[in-house]
Amino acid sequence: MINRSVLTALVLAVCCAGVVSCSSIKHVEVIEFLELASETRDANTMRSTLFIGASGTRAYIERWRMPVLFGSGITVYWTSIEELPQELATQIKAGIDPWKGPAREEL
Repeated sequence: MINRSVLTALVLAVCCAGVVSCSSIKHVEVIEFLELASETRDANTMRSTLFIGASGTRAYIERWRMPVLFGSGITVYWTSIEELPQELATQIKAGIDPWKGPAREEL
């Protein structure tokens, strides 16, 4: 029979490993970035995507997906602002969220 403290330590180790592995930052091409950005108005209980801003030459989007075992969590995606369409790039550089619409006004 397995000692209860050993079993508890094993369960905690597995849970902690899952939490640590559920966050990342990833560079994506502009096409994928725009596809992700189009999801910002579709928040639900399984996932949420938010434009989080820009710094220097990069634009960032955060995507949360409900953890199912170890395959999800928070991922921050970034792309070069210069590769975005001119109108979007101008808004982002000005600190405006170009994807904020009626569904996000209250957030």
